[in-house]
Amino acid sequence: MSGKPLRSYAEVKEPRQPKPRRRPPKINPRTGGHRFKHLVNEPLREFVRGLDCVLAGKPGCRGATEAAHVRARGAGGEDFDNLVALCQAHHRELHFVGRRTFEYQHKLRLKVYARATTARWLKLQRSRA
Repeated sequence: MSGKPLRSYAEVKEPRQPKPRRRPPKINPRTGGHRFKHLVNEPLREFVRGLDCVLAGKPGCRGATEAAHVRARGAGGEDFDNLVALCQAHHRELHFVGRRTFEYQHKLRLKVYARATTARWLKLQRSRA
């Protein structure tokens, strides 16, 4: 046996380096901080936010109306033919359970509502022109 004293594990292991902090993304005030700014149609979104929830009158319908995407923008969805009006509670539920389960539970097809909503908006735009 050598004459060196045994060292403890705390002395042997290297000190832990702190993880670098991620900076929050800079928000462009012109685009509102949207990641997919080329897919944003703000007039259509405002129109959708002014509508009632597609499940209005059903239990659990509460909160302000939000423009919910049927297909996520990250998955290739854009605003056109892809937005439905949902209250905050149902929008949260949609994200929690997923689109297919949400449609099955509420017996509706969100894509049909999204196309109808866009058609109503286009008709309104043509009548104003």
